[in-house]
Amino acid sequence: ISTTDSLNIESKNGLVAGKIRITDMTGKVVKVQKDASTVNVSNLASGTYLIDITTKEGKATSKFIKK
Repeated sequence: ISTTDSLNIESKNGLVAGKIRITDMTGKVVKVQKDASTVNVSNLASGTYLIDITTKEGKATSKFIKK
């Protein structure tokens, strides 16, 4: 996944993203957002990040590249 401005969060089973946390590759938390379906990442520096999405059913992690 790569983006320049925003990430759209979609759930296959209709789960709501309760907490979204973005960390850089050193583990530093660079953004935290609650109850969102879109995350604005336009203010982040270019690079690779991890996004952790927590729902009432559990947690998922994905990698994305900010261009």
